[in-house]
Amino acid sequence: MFKASFLIAFLMLIASCGNISAQSKMLIGEWMYAPSSLTMYDDRIGLELTDSAFYFIYNGVSLQDGNYIISNDSVKVSWEGKDRGSYKIVKLTEDSLILNSSGEIKRLYSRKIDFNPELKLEGIAFTAGLCFGLCPEFELNYDSKGMIHFKLLSKEKFHVDTSYALTNNKVLRIDSLFKFSKIETLDTTQFFGADDWLMNITFTYDGDKHTRIHGTFMEMPYRIQSILHLFIEDLKEKELIYQRKSID
Repeated sequence: MFKASFLIAFLMLIASCGNISAQSKMLIGEWMYAPSSLTMYDDRIGLELTDSAFYFIYNGVSLQDGNYIISNDSVKVSWEGKDRGSYKIVKLTEDSLILNSSGEIKRLYSRKIDFNPELKLEGIAFTAGLCFGLCPEFELNYDSKGMIHFKLLSKEKFHVDTSYALTNNKVLRIDSLFKFSKIETLDTTQFFGADDWLMNITFTYDGDKHTRIHGTFMEMPYRIQSILHLFIEDLKEKELIYQRKSID
């Protein structure tokens, strides 16, 4: 009798571990909040989970909130021993996720369903303009081979007009982000903006198709903002903007 009870308990433990493992694998990836789960005041637009790390996705970037474990059908997040929150898994499929956080229901979908492997990026023309602070004004043209032509638009003595190649990893990242962009669904008549850094970006793709997005950096659609963020960070790394020195 004891052996039978032990065997049943052992099998239940294995089944439980298998279920947790299956949940862990299904959770890994990027999950975007469904429109019904967002308000105009939300700055978090999704979640990203690796095999152990838990991130919030903001417009353009992912920031780690902590590490997580799965216990009793809940995602429990902590950082350096401190509890950062718990999310009860109400429903999980390959494409959708419903979480309950302290009674608040959040509906998310897997970002992988946005991916269109057929999209072929030909080039990007990107112009950054004025803001109410010290924002650099520039023109940037990018082709599918990873070449960038950058021109700083400045009334100062300092002037930059240069070309260079992005690293292969960044070229692949831009291509991947573009394939996630759902570019043909964006409303090109809308001004995505507020009191912020003015930007225009035109995508050329699939031979002769063009989509132009006009707005300000922080209000750009998050799928587009990720691409802008990559370009801007690269320019900062090369000290072409923000850290430039005066040249006589």
